[in-house]
Amino acid sequence: MEAAGLSTLPFHNQVPTMGEWGWILATSATQATSEIMKKSLEGKDFSNLQTRFINKDATAAMIRFGKGLFDSEAAKDIKVNTRHKPVLMTYYAEGHWAMY
Repeated sequence: MEAAGLSTLPFHNQVPTMGEWGWILATSATQATSEIMKKSLEGKDFSNLQTRFINKDATAAMIRFGKGLFDSEAAKDIKVNTRHKPVLMTYYAEGHWAMY
């Protein structure tokens, strides 16, 4: 998504029946950096939403990852997965899945 020129914010959550899952929130707004999106979500008040799982604490946990997770050398070498070059299948087949 970043390769397509979008600003991105990764987030993750534990899905009780399936373990940890991750997603990417993206925007084409040029002024919305990852840090701006993160601060915006941290400032949201979800108390008026009729949801079971989304609240301020849950959202804060979803946008935080382990120390240095995205700073490792392996993370810098991740290639973009595309329809023409589906590298995600290769990463999985080679046993590198735990990193993602």
